[in-house]
Amino acid sequence: MTPLLLRQIWAAVSHSSCDLKELSDVEIAQAITEQTTADLEISAAEAKVMQRYIETRMPLIRGLLENDAFGESQIPAASL
Repeated sequence: MTPLLLRQIWAAVSHSSCDLKELSDVEIAQAITEQTTADLEISAAEAKVMQRYIETRMPLIRGLLENDAFGESQIPAASL
């Protein structure tokens, strides 16, 4: 995966944190994938790699969402 794609994934997580918190892991992965693929034109192969990446990072994503680690006071948008 490219650095740009990784940044887009984590930006999608941070910008949707309130919306994602109540979803299942599968729904979270789908929402992040849909948001990222809407922002960037990526191939089907890249989408599959991205989906696996998101699934393997789900404990981290869940932890960040539960602890509201993407609050504006903790991570400035410019640093993403």
